Amino acid sequence: MDPRYIKFFELFNERDFYECHEVLEDLWMETNGAERPFYQGLIQTATAFYHLENGNFGGARKLFTTGLGYLEPFADREMGFDLAGYRVTCGEWLDVCHRHRRGESVEIDPETFPRLEIPTA
Repeated sequence: MDPRYIKFFELFNERDFYECHEVLEDLWMETNGAERPFYQGLIQTATAFYHLENGNFGGARKLFTTGLGYLEPFADREMGFDLAGYRVTCGEWLDVCHRHRRGESVEIDPETFPRLEIPTA
């Protein structure tokens, strides 16, 4: 596995969502294969957490939606990662964004954001 792919998960777990987006974007830009939309989905959902952390619910909602769309066709376990669980988690946070849009009171605590298992070969 490319070290940048692994670094994405490490940075995500450190709550450095902007930097994990940056490191994976470099890999995504170099990729022309079938994994390209997988990387794009991870990039967009990580950026959604960045937006949530900063109170930008609209940006988070948009990126969770498009990111989950990119991740949808992939297997439940993709490139050593529990994608099924991550999709569920992102869907739950997307629901929080929808509740906010409807005017419901929601609280965002970045400590409740997921921690991701670092993929293994």
